[in-house]
Amino acid sequence: MINPRVFFDIDVDGNRIGRIVIELFADQVPKTAENFRALCTGEKGIGKVSNMPLHYKGSIFHRIIKGFMCQGGDFTHRTGKGGESIYGANFPDESFSRKHDTHGLLSMANRGPNTQTSQFFITTRPTPHLDGKHVVFGRVVSGYNVVEMMENEPVDDQDRPLHNVMIANCGELVLKLPPGALLKKASAVSDESEDEIKNRKRSRSSDDDSSSDEDSEEEERKRTKKKRSRKHSKKDKKKKKRESSNRKRSPEANRHVSRERRDISREKRDNSRERRLSRKEDDRRSPSDKRKEDRRSLSPEKRSSERRVARPVRPRLNYNDPNVEVKGRGRFVTNLSPDGSITHPYFVGIAGGSGSGKTSVAERVLKNLNVPWVVILSMDSFYNVLTPEQSRLAKQNLYNFDHPNAVDYDLLYKTLKKLKEGKSVTVPIYNFVTHTREEKTTVIYGANVILFEGVLALYDKLIRDMMDVKIFVDTDSDIQLARRMQRDVTYRGRTIENVLDQYIKYVKPAYDSYIRPSMKFADIIITRGLENVIAIDLVTKHIQTQLNENTINLRWGLSDTPVNEHILQQVNVLNETNQVKIIHTILRDHTTKRDEFVFYANRLSVLLMEYAVSLLPYESLAVTTLINTCYSGLKYKKKICGVSILRAGGTLEIGLRRVFHDAILGTLLIQTNPNTGDPELHYCKLPNDLRDHHIILMDALVGTGAAALMAIRVLLDHEVLEDQIIFVSFISTKIGLTVIKNAFPNVQLVTSMIDPGLDKENAWIQPGIGNFGDRYFGTEEEEYE
Repeated sequence: MINPRVFFDIDVDGNRIGRIVIELFADQVPKTAENFRALCTGEKGIGKVSNMPLHYKGSIFHRIIKGFMCQGGDFTHRTGKGGESIYGANFPDESFSRKHDTHGLLSMANRGPNTQTSQFFITTRPTPHLDGKHVVFGRVVSGYNVVEMMENEPVDDQDRPLHNVMIANCGELVLKLPPGALLKKASAVSDESEDEIKNRKRSRSSDDDSSSDEDSEEEERKRTKKKRSRKHSKKDKKKKKRESSNRKRSPEANRHVSRERRDISREKRDNSRERRLSRKEDDRRSPSDKRKEDRRSLSPEKRSSERRVARPVRPRLNYNDPNVEVKGRGRFVTNLSPDGSITHPYFVGIAGGSGSGKTSVAERVLKNLNVPWVVILSMDSFYNVLTPEQSRLAKQNLYNFDHPNAVDYDLLYKTLKKLKEGKSVTVPIYNFVTHTREEKTTVIYGANVILFEGVLALYDKLIRDMMDVKIFVDTDSDIQLARRMQRDVTYRGRTIENVLDQYIKYVKPAYDSYIRPSMKFADIIITRGLENVIAIDLVTKHIQTQLNENTINLRWGLSDTPVNEHILQQVNVLNETNQVKIIHTILRDHTTKRDEFVFYANRLSVLLMEYAVSLLPYESLAVTTLINTCYSGLKYKKKICGVSILRAGGTLEIGLRRVFHDAILGTLLIQTNPNTGDPELHYCKLPNDLRDHHIILMDALVGTGAAALMAIRVLLDHEVLEDQIIFVSFISTKIGLTVIKNAFPNVQLVTSMIDPGLDKENAWIQPGIGNFGDRYFGTEEEEYE
């Protein structure tokens, strides 16, 4: 088993000091390792107890003791008194088999046996006195110098850093291994005896990290050297054998053999050239494509056995790139209509008292829906930023957070309105320790269903009017008080007297005055919270029914769009010169080899990009030449950004780079839903100042135009104007171009050729070119029986 790796990017007072890479011992303490990994990615969303994001990003190292350890992980209080695990509360100690016998170990902090949450510490020396008390679950494999820099930060008399030592970014990593490496490593374990495994583990735990890495590298060099020596010895034997046979043959026979050998040598050189080209293109392919190609080379029997041995691996980013920001679960746009606009998502509002179980009901509905993209939005993100005086009262628990005046309804309304319209929104993250909004935010691009929950979710009429269904979770007041006391005393470090005082002063009066009266606006009242399984199932079925009625099969609807010849005259098509005609003949020929296909595709992409760049606006610019003479020329009005629709759109990036070498690049991963045929946005990485650029949007083929509609819609959500977008493709259909121009008339379209036909049953271009991405990258869809 290959253990997962995660990373921390550490800032001190906003200045980046480096990255720490950590290996988690998932093979020995899987539950503890999974808790830490999920908190690094933030994929678990909002915590059930703290109602805060389960994410280390933005948390601090609140305790540093030089010559001992650095402690962090309290993302709820940032003081060492908070924290929450992904399992909802404390979770038990797992195993004490690992010892605190070296520096750079990760161990769980606790308040006693079986009280682990999210807090952890990194050792800076051996700490054997902690053995049997704290679970060791990982080690620092890279960036220990960053830990040493943290250790040397000045602290106060309570070991709290004087400067803000923050986890500015964190996530899960993957090593960039050759195809099949994960399978090979996983299958190799079964061939070893139990004694060999024990010896290997014992030696690995006793050696220092750096020495083990050096030993493995030295062994690898020795194996490579042996292979080369064996290879050279085989060559020498073949050479001697050939010379002896030459002496036995006649001169004419030798000439004939020489010609045969030259032919064989030429064929080997061609094969070697193809392998080199394949290796160059190998980096462009995703890990999943590489694994598919590796498995296709196996027999069906071997393939099935390998499938049993392999471990499921999520697609992750290469952690060697320090500029890559690895996020947890993303947000997506799916609900496009044929005119390019976005259909309204289904909006569900859930209200109830503090501790009534609103969040739990929302999560259960989310789980039961089984819909790809559902957003749970909490009202807690929209509290007002407090003044210094209000913040002082809040720290003394004398500020009423349950009053409507505590909520920024203007920002809440604007956010929900944009989300209802299908536009991207930026959701703030409220810090209940400082009572301010953090600098980092959450970007949501849209969803099929919006679940909005909060104590005052049904209070404001403007917000109620946007909801498709309104739910009130009605739970007994005694149960709400008991849940609130358990949460605040156990996880927020407060006393029972303090909790009761706040409940009597603010919580109960606000519930009676503002929250419970809003129950009259509810369409559905759920009593007993999660215990009322029947009511939750009825709500789920109602939402599913509404979604099915509003479903639009976009791709199949677009294929029936009538062709508008007048619109097609506005499309920029390359002149059909002999060169363009020859290139298309080569690319469309099913017998064309891959290296030839790649060469001519790159050549055609250069021609397309030269045409596209010529459409950009220019302005005059005077420069002085080397002989001190003025020359009146031109320059582009704005910077250029190329956005490729992965993965086939990435084939046009080479042409853009050759024509405009300093263009920045962005990516959109849009895939077709196999059930509905609709495009779905799975990944989006674009520059922050996108509206200040002219956009070259790239996709290899345009069939129905569904993916293009999705991509342009995303760009418009990033405040890019239509007339700033130039869409470039190798081949397009008349229907696809008509669809794009109908929806976005100001977007300029550039293509090398327009194909007349489209197979409406399969949405295939006719005569077409096949799967452009598969032919370019040398991949093909894997067949399953």
